[in-house]
Amino acid sequence: MIKLLEIANSINQQQVDEGFKEKALALAAAAGMAYGGYKKYVPQDIPEKPGIIQTIRDKSRPRIKLDFDSQFVKSANNIIDYIEGAYVNPAALKNKKEKKVFQKSGETMFGIDRRTGGNVNKTKAGKLFWDIIDADKEEHPEKWKRYYNGGELKSRLKTLAFDIMKPEAKRLFKLLSPEAKEIVESDPRLFFHFTYAVWNGSGHFNDFARSINKRVREGNTDVDYLFDKAIEDRINKGGIIKKKASEVRQAAEDLALSSF
Repeated sequence: MIKLLEIANSINQQQVDEGFKEKALALAAAAGMAYGGYKKYVPQDIPEKPGIIQTIRDKSRPRIKLDFDSQFVKSANNIIDYIEGAYVNPAALKNKKEKKVFQKSGETMFGIDRRTGGNVNKTKAGKLFWDIIDADKEEHPEKWKRYYNGGELKSRLKTLAFDIMKPEAKRLFKLLSPEAKEIVESDPRLFFHFTYAVWNGSGHFNDFARSINKRVREGNTDVDYLFDKAIEDRINKGGIIKKKASEVRQAAEDLALSSF
């Protein structure tokens, strides 16, 4: 507290603009820090990087439209590298609990489930994706251990993963109402949330789409509010969706910071 008062004393009152002063008064009232006849807010922690709201969007700026294809690749790349990971084969797992978790989905590579992946594995890109993996597994079985990233095949397999999932993303994004879709495609965080929902599955995507459609229909169009609610929706799902909610938030915000 003494240190905070020292900082406060060093601030020239004339240098505080009126907009900040109003916010400072409200925040400091709760913090209980009195100074110079009125309460002044002194941040206790200085964030390492600019606040996401200020960095991502100037509220006075008109809404922009992200390029779907390029933003999908950016989002999918981060999903593969930072959330879904690489190869897992339940047949090779020794831990019974893990084995049970992965048993249903079968082999998994970049978050694409071989057994429960549905129609995406029947596409030309899907068939080629698993054919390449099978051929390399047969030639180099020692490589294909848990979390193997594909080695020299990684780049090719990632490109195929994009080709597998992008048509599915375009199909599922149509579940968004026109206004909600416009908002989602203007904000990298919401775009990331819904791109990852494609990996989560059509049922989960549909739930998330209904949720944002309802909020937008009710007049809630602020992207920061909608993103917070999207993460809340993930937490409310429970299970693995809930467990990865914080990772989704971090990955989405990091991607947004690099997009503007």
